[in-house]
Amino acid sequence: MWITKLTWKHDCMLGNRCKKFNVSATGYPLDTYEENGRRYHTYFKVLNGKEEDINEFVEDLKKDKRVLELEFEGNSLFFLSYYEIEELVPTTFYHKRIFFVKPIVVDNGGVEHWELASWKKEYLSEFIINTQKTTHGLEFFKILKIEQTKITDVYFPHAMPKLTKGQKSAFELAFNEGYYKYPRETDLQSLAKLAKVSLPTFREHIMRAEERLIPDLVKSLPK
Repeated sequence: MWITKLTWKHDCMLGNRCKKFNVSATGYPLDTYEENGRRYHTYFKVLNGKEEDINEFVEDLKKDKRVLELEFEGNSLFFLSYYEIEELVPTTFYHKRIFFVKPIVVDNGGVEHWELASWKKEYLSEFIINTQKTTHGLEFFKILKIEQTKITDVYFPHAMPKLTKGQKSAFELAFNEGYYKYPRETDLQSLAKLAKVSLPTFREHIMRAEERLIPDLVKSLPK
């Protein structure tokens, strides 16, 4: 199995808004098809950031004439959009001979992070060449790695259990503030203050989130 890790920035309806509203987006393209001189893409994204910033992001995205359908619930975003055929974007070159190892991450600077795999190196090389040469409005493109690896080294994401809004917010805050680093960079009392809730409430949110997330994480570990 061959794997490549890439990062780039281009003129993108998501990336531009991630930078504008200080929001990050994680997810996948679900489907793509061509019709009447346009290329249509369906996306699933999970948005991360301050609630008010995320809401502004979504409202602004709705105004984009290229967005034809959009549903938003919690932090989950589904939408259908199009580009003109001649307006090439990285998703244009994704095909069934390659697959995602991890979700695409678009950070709050508008930079995209992709990790792809294939049985043959040539398919990854073809994707890299096409994306690098013809992506619309490409600002920069970096190949972080392209190498052969064992299948056990590849993480295959799966559906995660649904968390309540309080559990999700608490878990994300704890992660972003370094609670899960070693050594820990914060504690629950400090996190509760940042979240503006009582310590017992925050502790319960974290424990409930871990209770739901950790079993699936353990199941995903290589045997």
